[in-house]
Amino acid sequence: MEELHAAAYAYYDRGNEDTRRVAYDFFRSMDTDGDGRISYAEFNDFVQQSGYNWILHNDPNLFAKLDRNRDGGLDFQELLTFYYIIKTRYITCQGCRAHLCGLYFTCVECFDGGAANYYYHHHQYPTYDLCAACYGNANYIHQHSYFLDNHVLLRSKRGPPHARPNLAMAVAQQNPLVITNNYYVNQAAPQIQRNR
Repeated sequence: MEELHAAAYAYYDRGNEDTRRVAYDFFRSMDTDGDGRISYAEFNDFVQQSGYNWILHNDPNLFAKLDRNRDGGLDFQELLTFYYIIKTRYITCQGCRAHLCGLYFTCVECFDGGAANYYYHHHQYPTYDLCAACYGNANYIHQHSYFLDNHVLLRSKRGPPHARPNLAMAVAQQNPLVITNNYYVNQAAPQIQRNR
């Protein structure tokens, strides 16, 4: 959740005046009693009335997670995280239903066909995402088998489409090149390459 807090505030802090105004207006619209903080009752009323009740169904402790200082209410910065979540993403693990904040695994085929899948099957997820525990323990049933973590998936989009990474490289011993007298030397197989 800390990464989401940081991202939400960074977007707000670096955003233009319109972005900041809309975020503050969102806060004020939820603060129905005008006391400068969002109580659980105000939060729950908003979630139920605006159609975001699925968020609390998936994570009944979301309010407590947003309340960083544990004072029982959400100040503007804490509510920015909720605003960021509902405006940009709310990703849940398809295995255990946990909210995915950091590293998670995504089915590459579903990701690549996400827009089409969502258009024709809007009641289903446009992507198929899993927490590391569910992916590692095979706690899921899915028709595809090619998953990448969200960071590798993003990086893979720079290369050829559907290029499968060599996961053996993640555990294989790597022999670094060492610079010696302006030459690169591979210590495992001493082949000299001239540094240009």
